[in-house]
Amino acid sequence: MFLNREQERMLKGDHGSAVQKAMELLVAIGDALNAEKLIPISSAHISGVSYTSIGDAGLLFLKDFALLGAKVKVSTSLNPAGIDLDRWRQMGVKEDFYEKQRQILDAFYKMGVKLTCTCTPYFSGNLPRSNSDIAWAESSAVVYANSVLKAKTNRESGPSALASAITGYIPLCGYHLEENRRGSHNIILEFKPKSLLDASIIGFIAGKKVVSGVPVFPKSKNFTSDHLKAMSAGLATSGGISMFRIRDASEELNVKEKVFIEPSDVNEVLDRYSASTQVNTIFFGCPHCSLSELKNLASLLKGRRVKGDIRLWVFTSRAVYSQAEKAGLIDLIEHAGGRVYCDTCPIVMPLYLLHGHTIATNSSKAAYYLTTLHGIEVSLLDVNSCIKLYTEGV
Repeated sequence: MFLNREQERMLKGDHGSAVQKAMELLVAIGDALNAEKLIPISSAHISGVSYTSIGDAGLLFLKDFALLGAKVKVSTSLNPAGIDLDRWRQMGVKEDFYEKQRQILDAFYKMGVKLTCTCTPYFSGNLPRSNSDIAWAESSAVVYANSVLKAKTNRESGPSALASAITGYIPLCGYHLEENRRGSHNIILEFKPKSLLDASIIGFIAGKKVVSGVPVFPKSKNFTSDHLKAMSAGLATSGGISMFRIRDASEELNVKEKVFIEPSDVNEVLDRYSASTQVNTIFFGCPHCSLSELKNLASLLKGRRVKGDIRLWVFTSRAVYSQAEKAGLIDLIEHAGGRVYCDTCPIVMPLYLLHGHTIATNSSKAAYYLTTLHGIEVSLLDVNSCIKLYTEGV
């Protein structure tokens, strides 16, 4: 792989040992993927933030980088942590977990990373320009960035995204190359999707059927950016998908392979995620809720209250929370018995917070990971159904 003079100096250690280690990682990745060269990036987004996910080994890795004086060279945001940084006690998080999580975030902060703690960095100031090269981890954000924002990123790991942030470079391969961004499969929908749950399940089914490639979806007037966000998360969960396209005339002609998604496919997913025990926790926000999602939820909860001992947990970014708070949406949701948390989500929270709970959610990503990683029973339901079933008029 070709390195320019500056990159060679980085690799030799002329810019410090932290930059050298980061460059060594990128060169190894580039060589393994037959990349021609390294190219500059405009932003990075790092995953592997929760202590639940990375443990003591990950904490030590980050501390070592920070002690070496590592500093990010581009705007760099951060994926969800394992706690709400302000309301962790209210969540039931134990002191020892909080301390380890705080150390992880301190290490990132010393490196100049913005502590956004969200899987939707595009709502928190990290909004790349169309056609720009970026280094993003977090699978749903990668799909959204490539497909909706039209930026260019591979599905980076936490360490590789951090290495790119420190050096400002990424290997030229994968989705940074135009030839790999072309549609591979035409998705034919045999029904009209409406809800965010529909979009999430469509993505989940398409990812499972296509496995790898660039699925091409038909245009739909019903699909907002929130639907595309939900579909991105579903796609990234069930397959190795990092991008989709929306069909236009040229792609309909050029993409020959067809994949059909029928009502029976949707019913199969719903049957798979249909808990056998009574739901006692509802959560929305995987990926983190947008402002429009919070507006809709607050509207549905107006004049209602969550039944009995059921928990309604809603997750969003701190940036969106601030906007929602000013609009009075947080008060409306919490007056109805819900709780709106920032910085985290159930997938990366301490597992003991979910013991003994059966969950309802509108996220196929959450349903998949909560069942496969944690063995928790989950029901997939749309927002309207959850409000109808688990709240009552007051």
